[in-house]
Order: sequence, then C-alpha cells, then structure tokens
Amino acid sequence: MTDELVSFEIDGSEERRGAIPADAFLAKLRAFITAVYAFERAFSKKEKRQTELEIVDLSRRSPGKVAMRVRTLAPGFPAQEAMAWTFEQFDRIYAGRPVDPAVPQTAIDTVVDLAAVRTARLPQLGLMRASFGQTVISIDKVLEARALAARAALVADDRPPWRPGVSRGSLFGELRGVMDFDGERQFFILPPSGPSRVQCVFTEDLRARVGDNLFKTVRAAGFLHYDGNSPYPVLLEATTLESVPEPASHLSDIRGIFRDMEPPPPLEDWA
Repeated sequence: MTDELVSFEIDGSEERRGAIPADAFLAKLRAFITAVYAFERAFSKKEKRQTELEIVDLSRRSPGKVAMRVRTLAPGFPAQEAMAWTFEQFDRIYAGRPVDPAVPQTAIDTVVDLAAVRTARLPQLGLMRASFGQTVISIDKVLEARALAARAALVADDRPPWRPGVSRGSLFGELRGVMDFDGERQFFILPPSGPSRVQCVFTEDLRARVGDNLFKTVRAAGFLHYDGNSPYPVLLEATTLESVPEPASHLSDIRGIFRDMEPPPPLEDWA
C-alpha cells in the first residue's frame, strides 16, 4: 500500500490574479510544518520529533501545491498513524470539537499562528488548505477563531479551582515564631493538616495572649487571606486568640468498652 502524502495548497489573492507573494508562501509553509511537528510530538510524547516531511512534488498552478512524504526518523515509529492523528486533531479544531487531551497549549498556538491572517503583516492571500488522505482542512478565519477558542479552553482548564480573596475564619494549631519588634507583630500557626505553617499578624491588644500561648495549641480567628494557588490561607489577620487545653487522654489510652477487663489468656492455654 502506498503511503499517503501530505498536501499543502496556497493561492494568491484575486487582486494579484493568484500570484503568490514569496514571503507569504514561505511564512505559511513554515507555519504549517511547525504545526505538524508540534502535533507529532504530542502524539509520540517525545521532546524531539520522530518524523520529517520531504517535498516530493511542487506545482504552480492555481493554487500552488506542495506534496510531502512523511519520513520516519525513529525506526518502527508509526509515521502514517501519527499524521492521521494530527489531521484528526486539526479537523476537530476546525469543527469546534474537543481535541485529544494529549494536545498541549503550545501545539494549539501553532495552529493559531498558521491560520492568523494578520500575522507579520503578510500580503493578502486567497485559498489555503492542507490535506492528508481523506481529511482536508481549510486554513482560514474559521480555523483561527476555533483555534483561539480551543486555546482559551485549555488555559481555563489549567487555572487552579481556587480564587484569591479574604474571608472570616479561624485557624487551629500550635503557636510558634512570635515576633514583636519595632511595630511588626506576627506569629505562625502550625496546623495539624494542610499547610506546614500560616503567618499571622496581630494587634496590640492580643500581645499578652500571644506571649502566654507560645508553643501551645490555640485557635486564632480573624480575616483569612488566600492567594488563589491552593485551598489554604497564606495569612491571618488575627482579632481573637483562644488557648485550647490539651485533652485529658489520648486515643492510644482508650481500650473501648472492655478497657477494665483482664486480657484473654494466651491461645496455648485454650488447648
């Protein structure tokens, strides 16, 4: 079976009667090859590309056409399968459908660059399209708009689900690292779970309580500040501070409802 060829077609504008500006032709062909290689790396999950495109035919009719063969650089790599997958992703972008999760934002960026009509102030062009097998992709304003939308969706998915802000709340943990010098008053709380420590600032009226509870378990309340990078606060403006008494007993001291009974004899005594 003969391998499928990759085809890239480009035409000049009607004003130019189909004549193709050399700089526009080179820029768009380069952008197309860059996009193909970006998606191929996403397919292979390798940092270096596993294929290269070889020009096997050139024609200057209206439109101009470049035919390229996919050549494998890594023995055994499924070059045709990778190219079919690449054009499937192009088709998905054009149709406004979700792309494969393996496609990174950087690959989508190459499609935006390819389809952009104003990039680098290139001369006006007419038809542009690419094909592989039965899949034909128009390179036009629709592709640009859909690629921009796909990129926006990926960027939104990469954002953390948390948002920066301030809310009232409290922190529980051990009070450490008190600093009360030259108007700067702060301490840290080491909670039993979550962040390793949270910085707290306090007012003058809490100075005595902070000093009395150093290295003790406390509950501090006030305004919690969040930076949006995690669900945990990064700062507490403490307005109240309460000491938390140590429990009278620990879980390890409890034996349940049978704690006052003698332990059962060894198994050998049951024989």
